[in-house]
Amino acid sequence: MQMLENYQQTILQAFREVADLLASLSARAEQLARQREQLSAAQEAVRLADVRYRKGLVTYLDVLNAQLTVLVAETQLILTERTRLTDMVGLFKALGGGWARHPTETLPETLLIHAARNVKCLAMNSARYYADSIGNYTMSGQQNSVPQSLPPTILVVDDEPSITKLCKAILHQAGFSVLNAEGSSEALRVCTQHNGPIDLLLTDLVLPPPGFQLASSANQFPHVHGHELAVRALRIRKNLRVIIMSGKIDQDLAGYGLHRGSLLFLSKPFEPRALVALVQQALQASPPSAESLTEGLPKVPRVGDEWFD
Repeated sequence: MQMLENYQQTILQAFREVADLLASLSARAEQLARQREQLSAAQEAVRLADVRYRKGLVTYLDVLNAQLTVLVAETQLILTERTRLTDMVGLFKALGGGWARHPTETLPETLLIHAARNVKCLAMNSARYYADSIGNYTMSGQQNSVPQSLPPTILVVDDEPSITKLCKAILHQAGFSVLNAEGSSEALRVCTQHNGPIDLLLTDLVLPPPGFQLASSANQFPHVHGHELAVRALRIRKNLRVIIMSGKIDQDLAGYGLHRGSLLFLSKPFEPRALVALVQQALQASPPSAESLTEGLPKVPRVGDEWFD
């Protein structure tokens, strides 16, 4: 008799779990639809802000604010989708499913879901998505035995805090570790004093100093423009990759008597995907040398190459 009551309680509990999860999945679907509409509207706002900026009707800060809105909308959409996938896995478990290794696979992290026949295919796909979303842990809750490498570290340098904030948010979301500096002096100090690796320097080309200072040839961390910063940083860290940002790349380079050379350039304003793609491209390429960046340039510094320090 006790066994029968236990069985009934188990069945009722299973029905309650299934009903709750079905209701949650329905609510998540509606939430995702609303968030996709919000994301679409935010992306359109970025497009319009970019058009207005290029026509001189708004400032670059308006473009940055629109891009930040897109980033927030994308993050919320991803979090909701992750919750939906978690609910789907819970539903399959409530229906009697479970996880076990496939007998023909040798990799310890390879898992397949075994559930009722009518949900088996869908369950397998959801289990794989869920496994991806929890990173270094397998579906059984055990930590993956394969060691995970540290994410690349990006040093972002810009005198405009809103641009630095935007770049950090985009790169963090893409899985990178980010350091930041408000100018070349602080960036050179970070390159010298940071204990860990720095894989890439993402710097603005025009980096005006915060204020007038007395000149000093002994200054180890001077205020210089982005190209000169890259040269000095490469002398400190030989394996550094470099991307230079500018709103008017060719015009700004000409103002310093520079040429594009082999460096990668990012034109402002930029789309988040464009930034991430260029960073990934730079990390896959060989690092430039300080000598390659100064080849063909005048030996005597031009006005503006090095500010008063």
